[in-house]
Amino acid sequence: MGLNNSDVVIDYDEIRSLRVRYSSIVNYSYVVYRAFTSLLFSIIVIRRLPPSEYGLFSFIIALIGLFVPLNNLWNYWSFRFYARKRYGLSFAAFAITIIYGFVGFALIYSLLFLGFQEYLYGVVAGLIFVGQGLYLYFKNLLYATRPYLVGYISMVGETLRVLSAYFFVAVFNLRVIGALSSLVVVFLSNNLLAICFLARISGLPRLVFSKEDLRVLFVNAYIPLLQTINQQIKLSIERLFTTLFTGSTLFSAYLGVSYISRSFVSGRGSFTRSLSSRLLRLGVSSDIEDVLRILVILSFLVSGAFIVYSRTVLSIFRREYLDAQILLILYTIGALIDVFANFFSSISISLEKSDLVFHGGKLKETVLFRNPFAVFLANISYVSAGAVAFMSMYVVLGVRNIVFLLIPFPIAYIVAYIPLLVVFYRRSIEKIQYSIPWREVMASIVGVACFSVFGIVTGYSNIVVKSLYRDYIYILIIAGYSLAIYFVVLYLLSPWFREFVRKVVEEIF
Repeated sequence: MGLNNSDVVIDYDEIRSLRVRYSSIVNYSYVVYRAFTSLLFSIIVIRRLPPSEYGLFSFIIALIGLFVPLNNLWNYWSFRFYARKRYGLSFAAFAITIIYGFVGFALIYSLLFLGFQEYLYGVVAGLIFVGQGLYLYFKNLLYATRPYLVGYISMVGETLRVLSAYFFVAVFNLRVIGALSSLVVVFLSNNLLAICFLARISGLPRLVFSKEDLRVLFVNAYIPLLQTINQQIKLSIERLFTTLFTGSTLFSAYLGVSYISRSFVSGRGSFTRSLSSRLLRLGVSSDIEDVLRILVILSFLVSGAFIVYSRTVLSIFRREYLDAQILLILYTIGALIDVFANFFSSISISLEKSDLVFHGGKLKETVLFRNPFAVFLANISYVSAGAVAFMSMYVVLGVRNIVFLLIPFPIAYIVAYIPLLVVFYRRSIEKIQYSIPWREVMASIVGVACFSVFGIVTGYSNIVVKSLYRDYIYILIIAGYSLAIYFVVLYLLSPWFREFVRKVVEEIF
């Protein structure tokens, strides 16, 4: 045990148990696994439910989604303070989660009962909301103590989602209620596993806190609120604007398939959360450099694959989306810039200690506020620029080509986020000195170039999937060859990667 220069309690055994590198890989593996299970879940539900009932299912999920983001207002701080052993504030967040769970359940139940005169929809949807809210809280505590357990638990939950959907919807024909009930099973499982792990690791949260703890969470809520707004802007604003302005949902559909690479490139925070758990306690440059190496290797691989095989990826959904190839490529480039900007930002935010002393408006002078506010300005800038270009082409020039009208959005996204990348890197370096792993950067670029040449020469980059059931073998061949080429090149050019592989082999055998 010890204290760093900001009086944060340091438990070196606990720090070692975080397993930052391993956690990053496990949690990214969950992102890939979730893509597979989501596809299976969608196939089961879409094939078994008629369009009207699938529309009802989608509406209920969207309604729940309106209430869920508010949990971030206190869970953001529960993660930071729990990692630093400020348990009172974290337990206050648990109390708010429970209270908000009851309120949200009542609101969702009432809205669905008034809309459909069916009480069961409201009950099941309310249970999903409560379960999701509780798991978001428990997940933050696990991120702060054993980040890799989040990946394990979530993969179990995803497996149960597919299995329960199959039995409830396909076997027992429970239709919409069955599809919703499969999500109740997921969050029930996730919460039970999380509670079991927390009980063994650090003890369960208790409703022991002060009024001051609640006050701190409320006066600090504007920072995670800004982050939540940023997420919603990137997820929804382009689709909402283009659909409302034109009255056509085709724009939303094309944007939706163009966004698909985002979660794969970013890893849904797999890298930043694992590293932040460590940096909140103690800043060590070697951890940053190693996680950055893993981020470079995986993000370059995934973004390169989406760019080279963009035509094949789009054809998996519908061949009509092949026209969106340039959109997918541009959004993938933007996502690559975004993930590194977010990584550098998370370093300076994690190392910021002022929230241990100051609260409310006093935090506006720190990176806790300055970084998300910079992201907000970048988001507003690129969306505004894209919207102006969109309206000018649509109204003044009379352009009706969907792809051509949408191109300004990803271009503006890329242009707006390049300065963020530079600014956040400089702010992170001011907090702690570390090196960029240029050897891994160059090795990854060479690896992408090699499998790109392979894809172009063999014609695999132009394969169009007409039937997923018949053509899946081509997808496996493309993935197998590309992965083999990439990692062989990486093994030859990166000493760090060779040492990493050696350690993995030793662990296994």
